[in-house]
Parts: sequence; structure tokens; C-alpha cells
Amino acid sequence: MKMNPAEKSKSQHVLRQLTQVIPEHRIAWDEPMSQHTTFRIGVPADALGIPTSDEELQRVLAFCR
Repeated sequence: MKMNPAEKSKSQHVLRQLTQVIPEHRIAWDEPMSQHTTFRIGVPADALGIPTSDEELQRVLAFCR
């Protein structure tokens, strides 16, 4: 699905905010989801955050809500 310029700008802004929740070195950008699914299918995710503690997981979940 193509995004119009306003949607793309908003999406990029949200993704930049994610780096305030979890360190950027634990965010995989444009990550092929086929590497993370049983059937090895899936398109690239804009961002895949990989929390390493319960606290980080809670922050990521709160951010996503």
C-alpha cells in the first residue's frame, strides 16, 4: 500500500520516536518478516524492535498503544 507524502512523513516521525523507547541498535529497519515466521513468509516491517528486558518490553507496548 502506497502512502501519500503526509502519511509517509507521519510514519517516519513515529519511527524516529521509537528510538526514544528502545535503543536504535536494537531496532531492525525494513526487516524481512520472513526471517521471523514459521512459514518463512512476510513483507519487510518498517521497524522491528527487539527489547531485552521486561521494562523495555513494557515501554515498547505502551508506545504502540
